[in-house]
Amino acid sequence: MLVFKDIKNEDELLDYLSENGLGLLEFNNGIFFGGYEDDKLFGIAEAYLKNDRVFLGVNHIVEDQSGQGMEEAILRSLFNKLELNNIDFIYCDNKSALLDKIGFVERLEGYLLDLKKLFDSGCSCCGGEAHEE
Repeated sequence: MLVFKDIKNEDELLDYLSENGLGLLEFNNGIFFGGYEDDKLFGIAEAYLKNDRVFLGVNHIVEDQSGQGMEEAILRSLFNKLELNNIDFIYCDNKSALLDKIGFVERLEGYLLDLKKLFDSGCSCCGGEAHEE
């Protein structure tokens, strides 16, 4: 069963980082959201606060889950949690095709995603696209 949720167990996060060679990455003391399949963590996404703005930090998915839409699902789940907690925008320092697809845009204030606009369009996991007939 697939589940997307907060990573509350620090040892679990550290094990994931170590197993995937991510131990040397710079983390920002943020919150981590994870994708789980049968209770096994397969991907992470970080959100952190900097200069009174919420930023997307490290996001990673294990190779065998790549290309199946799981990275986008983890990100959308994290973004949904932020939006439910009255965060209007999330910023990112690194542009990518995936973030463009989700809805990030370049503005004067930076590369950002309007979370209210994102979730006005439908399902939190896919924006309604996967559920349309």
